[in-house]
Amino acid sequence: MKYTDLSKDELLSKVEKLEQELSSYKTKHEGSLKHEKVSDALKESEQRFRLMFENHSAIMLLIEPVSGEIVDANFSAEAFYGYSRNELVSMNIENINISTKDEIRKNRELADAQKVNIFNFKHRLRNNSVRDVQVHSTPIAFLNQELLFSIIYDITKQKLADQKIKKFQFYLEKAQELGKIGTWTLDIQKNILKWTEECYKIFGVKCKIRIKPDTYSG
Repeated sequence: MKYTDLSKDELLSKVEKLEQELSSYKTKHEGSLKHEKVSDALKESEQRFRLMFENHSAIMLLIEPVSGEIVDANFSAEAFYGYSRNELVSMNIENINISTKDEIRKNRELADAQKVNIFNFKHRLRNNSVRDVQVHSTPIAFLNQELLFSIIYDITKQKLADQKIKKFQFYLEKAQELGKIGTWTLDIQKNILKWTEECYKIFGVKCKIRIKPDTYSG
């Protein structure tokens, strides 16, 4: 399987495995590393991570957790944000994330402490357009640094679709209210009946009361 074929969960699992290998090699070769720049085994593991990072179709960034400086970016990040790699590594994540500095810092701290690793943000591209993104961020040890490995997914279309559904639902409920029309759905397998708000009004029942399927049958 190529790195570019990995799913989100497979990718995170692969990164975790590589990170464990890096840590294991560092412990094993601790004495020799004092006199050598890096062991062959460590180089090989880091090269595999580099290969995955650079060539994967997902947008990826390596971020310094304290300062927020972008340490590295892959080709997909260049294509998405519209900046070259050299430009990205000269930037801070605050130049892209339009949240407040305090909010960005607090979320970095949560990710670094592994308390939260999935975030929803708005990122500004070079052309000044803003995209809704979901960021999966986890701390890793790479090239003798503690960094945040962030995978970014563009969820703009998904968010727009959700907004359209909510808008449609709002107008449907208003139409039912004006027409005094109630609708319901029945899950036959689970025997669960769901009423719309107007249904409750028509039958004079409080909305929080759970209705059994056979309550108004016949």
